[in-house]
Amino acid sequence: MADVFISYHEKSSGELVEKIANTLEGMGVSCWYAKRNLPPGGKFADYIPKEIRSCKVFLLVLNEHSNHSEHVKSETNLAFRRVNKQEQITLVPFKVDNCILDDDVDYYLSRFHITDGSPADAQSIQKLAKQISRILASEAPRIPEDSKTTESQSTIPRTKFVFLGCVICMVILLVWVISRLIPPPPPVEWWTLEGNHLLIHCTGDMPDYGPAEYSPDNAAPWSESRTQISALQIADSVTGIGSYAFEHCPSLGGVIIPDTVTYIGEGAFSDCTGLISIHISNNATDIGDKAFQGCTSLPVVYIPDSVTDIGHGAFADCASLKAVSVPETTEVASDAFPNPDIMEIRPVGDSTWKMEPEELWGIEPEELWKIQHEQ
Repeated sequence: MADVFISYHEKSSGELVEKIANTLEGMGVSCWYAKRNLPPGGKFADYIPKEIRSCKVFLLVLNEHSNHSEHVKSETNLAFRRVNKQEQITLVPFKVDNCILDDDVDYYLSRFHITDGSPADAQSIQKLAKQISRILASEAPRIPEDSKTTESQSTIPRTKFVFLGCVICMVILLVWVISRLIPPPPPVEWWTLEGNHLLIHCTGDMPDYGPAEYSPDNAAPWSESRTQISALQIADSVTGIGSYAFEHCPSLGGVIIPDTVTYIGEGAFSDCTGLISIHISNNATDIGDKAFQGCTSLPVVYIPDSVTDIGHGAFADCASLKAVSVPETTEVASDAFPNPDIMEIRPVGDSTWKMEPEELWGIEPEELWKIQHEQ
């Protein structure tokens, strides 16, 4: 059975799905989609439900045609049932145009973050593949059937089984009695909000969220207090910044992203209008779409050598942005910055600015030196 089931409209998205599948399978992720994998003469109803019931990721390629497709809606309904049963499956909607979702499709997807895949180019396909690869890597491994000991293989006498069972029951009863007498400890949170100070101390990647305005049920747990957050501390145990995690924190003035972080998700710091200073992890490889969109007070950005991709609109609408230093090996989306003329391309390993301080439109030399030497 395949890791990923791809639901799509064949006539409008057939070539795109083939590219997505080739990219995923090049990363060792198996895929199933009807055009390629349905046997000649095979019936949809005989194969598709079985594949959806066994896949780990349900990838929905959304466009104007799949939005109205009854077959796609039926496949989404089958996946949605597995989600409601809390089975091991993740829904990944990948929207490749500006279609307005039908009411029934919107109902199914209202709880999920919709990945923006427009334009559906090689860069967006590569980011989608990395997202799915991270999802599969985070799942707990299943125990192979042939590693389980069967009754016929057991050499322990039946009487020992009975005795062992009695001991286990007594231990369970004792634990239950003790648990009733001792109050349970408070739940351990992976984030702490003390006054206006937010501390993130999870281990691994943060969860992805949706914009609080449009997806309140899928917003970050601190979203109701986001306008008061003025200080953010990210622990060294964090390896990824989730989508829309810190969006619309207007009082946030500076952010240091530790070097353990390898990617910054879509819209992670969007509309942080008070942000004037960011230190990007020296091991970050991806800056997602709209990651810093609308940070209107941000004057200067230094992109570390480790960054390989800067997504669409990553720094769009940053009205105060005057200078950006980008390594020559970084792939930058055409609309990543409000004005491409502010980019200064530098050789890898060269951390100096070529611009003179007075050319940076009012940025004090001391501030420039600090930004440059703290990277």
